Amino acid sequence: LPMQFTRENGINKPGKIYLLGKDGSKWLANLLLESRGRMTLGDGWKSFVTANGLKTGESFALKLNWEDATPVLSLYPAVYKTDSREEEECSEASEKEPLPIELSSGKEIGKDDNKEDENSKEEREKNHLIWRESTSPSENRFLTLTITPDSLRHGRL
Repeated sequence: LPMQFTRENGINKPGKIYLLGKDGSKWLANLLLESRGRMTLGDGWKSFVTANGLKTGESFALKLNWEDATPVLSLYPAVYKTDSREEEECSEASEKEPLPIELSSGKEIGKDDNKEDENSKEEREKNHLIWRESTSPSENRFLTLTITPDSLRHGRL
């Protein structure tokens, strides 16, 4: 995963991550920390790729959300990975509009209303992931990745 993306979005420790497919199916994958400080996806992502019909050499877009303390990368509609103009519009929209966060109670709150309580903080620390609310205008919750033969062979992305 690109270092800038993981840093800006507070994904900086190993743990678990959910991958959400185009049909709403969820895969639990390992989030690994390489010695160079880069975060990668381990076990679980290969099944996600296969189940969603993604092929070697194909690029696909993912959108970051959070489920309690666990990051969720959702496969984004194909239109955003094929038309760079629309991808830019999608990125700009994600910077302008606060991303709602769905709490375990089912209540949805906007970024401005997000007050982290002690239980959430403790849960995130247990999962070894630190969520920080960035006020940086460059924060982007969209990510485009390309599947390489090497990433399939080694089972890491």
